[in-house]
Amino acid sequence: ACESCRKKKTRCNGGRPMCNRCIETTTECIYRSDEEEKKVLALEMRISEVINELEQLRELYGIIHSRSTEEAQEIFNRIRTNSDPIEVLQMVNASDLLLQGTLPEETG
Repeated sequence: ACESCRKKKTRCNGGRPMCNRCIETTTECIYRSDEEEKKVLALEMRISEVINELEQLRELYGIIHSRSTEEAQEIFNRIRTNSDPIEVLQMVNASDLLLQGTLPEETG
């Protein structure tokens, strides 16, 4: 899509040198180059990765916040000895799943 259609979030027929919408509205019709498009896609992918990492770090923070002092200290110690907090989160989640699997079911 051309830049004008992108900004207005409207359908663009991709016509060159001008799309139909830009012809109708007598708007300047500019397309990104392939190189610019690659850069934008790479940035969008990186933004998605950063958002995912932020969500995981928030999850880890929530776990630390909700646990007992002893459990939180153990998690904190793991963070200090492991350079990747996401790996610590995965270990905590895995151990929680193991604990859930070994606890007897409650009968009500």
